[in-house]
Amino acid sequence: MGRGPRVLQIFKYYHPHVGGVEKVAQDIAEGLEGRISSAVLTSHESLWTKREVVNGIPVTRAGRVTTKFSVPVAPRFPQLMRQMAREADILHFHLPYPWADFSYLLARPPGRVVAWWHSEIVKPRQLLTLYRPLLRRFLKRADRIIVAAPQLVENSTFLGRFKEKCRVIPIGIDTDRF
Repeated sequence: MGRGPRVLQIFKYYHPHVGGVEKVAQDIAEGLEGRISSAVLTSHESLWTKREVVNGIPVTRAGRVTTKFSVPVAPRFPQLMRQMAREADILHFHLPYPWADFSYLLARPPGRVVAWWHSEIVKPRQLLTLYRPLLRRFLKRADRIIVAAPQLVENSTFLGRFKEKCRVIPIGIDTDRF
């Protein structure tokens, strides 16, 4: 990462993996290129960690050993997060992603924390029971929580106690694609 504010985005997958959150993370990283310095920490779809540059953005894909309940389990994630956070001013988490929350609480990396809350968690109930205390602890440490619409805060079973940290930033649309 180079000039300007340095942002490390963290989510379970990143472009070219297809998904809504993955697209938001990509749009942020590429859309702010030149004004901020971005890097991405994500999980890999194989066992091996891979470092690459995707459309000008440095991406580290932590090797995963398994996926449980749609959550990639990447044992090196906490270590990589701590290393990469040394070069970042802001850690930007895309939630929910339990492995990232766990990794953050384990690694205790430096930097301000911004959490983008993309959706409520509805299932599986067993995992939610285990994840709830971890998520609340993580959200308590977050400096800001971003949502795309006020209804996400109003209807969330998690965000109510953190309303003062929440800010609404609608998801942008790349008009060049239309």
